Amino acid sequence: MESIRDKVAIIGMGCTKFGENWDKSTDDMIIDAAYEAYEDAGIEPKDIGAAWLGTYVTDITGQMLARPLKLDYIPVTRVENACATGSDALRNAAYAVACGACDIALALGVEKLKDSGYSGLPDFELYRRQLNTYRTRTYSPPGHFAMMATKYFEKYGLGPDEGKRVIGQIAVKNHHNGSLAPKAHFHNEITVEQVVKAPIIAWPLGLYDCCGVSDGAAAAIVTRADLAKNFRSDPVYVKSLQISVGPLEGYMNPAYDWVHVEETVRAGRAAYAEAGIRNPREEISLAEVHDCFSITELVIMEDLQFSPRGKAPEDVAAGFFTLEGGLPVNTDGGLKCFGHPIGASGLRMMYEVYKQLQGKAEQRQAWVVRRQDAASALSSSATRNRSTEGDPRPPNHPSSEGQERAKMWRRGSWRFYFGLPPYGFHFHKKRPGPSKEEYLSMLEDYRRNLEDEVQVVKKEIEEIKKGP
Repeated sequence: MESIRDKVAIIGMGCTKFGENWDKSTDDMIIDAAYEAYEDAGIEPKDIGAAWLGTYVTDITGQMLARPLKLDYIPVTRVENACATGSDALRNAAYAVACGACDIALALGVEKLKDSGYSGLPDFELYRRQLNTYRTRTYSPPGHFAMMATKYFEKYGLGPDEGKRVIGQIAVKNHHNGSLAPKAHFHNEITVEQVVKAPIIAWPLGLYDCCGVSDGAAAAIVTRADLAKNFRSDPVYVKSLQISVGPLEGYMNPAYDWVHVEETVRAGRAAYAEAGIRNPREEISLAEVHDCFSITELVIMEDLQFSPRGKAPEDVAAGFFTLEGGLPVNTDGGLKCFGHPIGASGLRMMYEVYKQLQGKAEQRQAWVVRRQDAASALSSSATRNRSTEGDPRPPNHPSSEGQERAKMWRRGSWRFYFGLPPYGFHFHKKRPGPSKEEYLSMLEDYRRNLEDEVQVVKKEIEEIKKGP
């Protein structure tokens, strides 16, 4: 089977502010997200060859996207795949570009929930008029994931108070990150004590363990990888797009252990295989995951092999998934701070990673990305106006060592994995991730390189002055 690897690039993205957007219609949010993406990519609406709309219940058919954007007489397809709707819209657009059906495609996800009349998410079974199923009166998302939490606590020996504090730390982390994201719905920082003492929604999940209900839209422009540099110098290349859909028997199957999601596990494995990832914990630099509830993020950390089974609480306590940690997760605050306008969430998550990879995440820029940017600068400085043959410095000169390290940087690769049940996505940009000691050493090499460059420039200036 042929791979999509290195065939598609994202060249532009847009995202509205998420929240209670009473003052914006669905059309308004579509236009805002799409035109930010157009401007980011440097294209016009007429350049779009095909489009995919992701929405859950807001409207029907592709006309919902074509009408406000005036995308007349081109293929426009509506996609619905529950919480993965926005991600699947991007997946369809990317595969269309990869197979040559079009050169430039738009993927846009939108949901308008605050005007729906529901206090929570719309009931999907009532929406489909499935009024007589056994789940209609007993099932709720908080109740479902509360069962996952209690089973996780039991299986791995966490007492009720200890377990609540573990998932509470995830909520605290995400609220901190969300406070730094201008487009988030919620900007309030919280404490573990506030999480533990908050009103219970479905024990052990309290108010701060559950994501909110929001309005929002996000969009992406994708093109062929060989065309990407015609639009911008820093496109984001897609390494893998994987989907895994299970038989929906988890509730009924007595063998289900309630501490993993098989679809996430399998999608992750497939994405890693296609992208060439062998050690996700060491090779992944940052991730956006589907934290509809705090326990969901905890379990995803293990399903995607970021933590060994049963050890995610230790990584949470150690700060491994914070902005300053070894593998920052949900750097924008995740669903916990953006809420979950179902059709838009997946593309909003892509938007955050896109900004992180380009170094444009401002205050929430992940530590691992900042230090890699410094390494990239080192690589540029160490090789500019130099050649191995013409370098007057001895092989053991500190700056020569820096030049060799720069070669190592260029050979390395920096990868990002995004998991949204039932999906795995993998983006790639060429950069590795050093330790703190390596980073400081490279900065010192960088300083010495700059000093050398200054001397070279001074010498060239003197030679020019002496010349005719």
